Amino acid sequence: ETGREEIIVKINLVMIVKNEERSLKRCLSAAKPLVDEMIVVDTGSTDRTVELAEKMGARVYHFEWIDDFAAAKNFAIEKARYEWIAFLDADEYFTKEGAEFLLHAVRQLHPLGKESIMTAWVNLEDDGTVISVGTQRRIFRNLPTLRYEGRIHEAIITLDEHPIPTVDMTEELTIYHTGYGDTGETKKEGRNRRLIERELEERPDDFAMWGYMGQEYMKTREWDKAEEAL
Repeated sequence: ETGREEIIVKINLVMIVKNEERSLKRCLSAAKPLVDEMIVVDTGSTDRTVELAEKMGARVYHFEWIDDFAAAKNFAIEKARYEWIAFLDADEYFTKEGAEFLLHAVRQLHPLGKESIMTAWVNLEDDGTVISVGTQRRIFRNLPTLRYEGRIHEAIITLDEHPIPTVDMTEELTIYHTGYGDTGETKKEGRNRRLIERELEERPDDFAMWGYMGQEYMKTREWDKAEEAL
């Protein structure tokens, strides 16, 4: 508790999607009662994703996929009209309690000049078993200086290079992610490796990206390549 009176602050739920009809409804349903606008940017779905998003009240835009997650996400951010952004994947969601806490937290933090919130991030198997737990910066102010960088494993950066004033709420707020179970992982393997290779062609000294490449080789049991990359 900050002891300050809450002010009215509006939140955009923003996401980029492709063929997410299986998981989109849960994400939008959890957030819809507490956000002021839902923005869905479709990158080439061939299923009912767009239809479902529109049916649930989202504003839907289309972006031609160019093998660049940051480009797609920055396009989506440009469509946001309100003060704060919660950026989720379609296979991620807040619990009802988490979404309610988010609204309260943003209204408390807005007058303090904070620009982002660090949350917990729980990675789940398809059956709900926890794979891993980490942290994510997915809730941030809608400022022209905050944008994503990176073709893959993209992250929020500041275009004017100032430190991002951040509040750690990893104990209070969790994003649940279901996209890396066996089904989701198989779908993403080839795409992820291709994008990491392109990043390394452009930035061969990016040590974090070499780490991600090592992880990709480990998934396919290419141990020698994994060791070299790591």
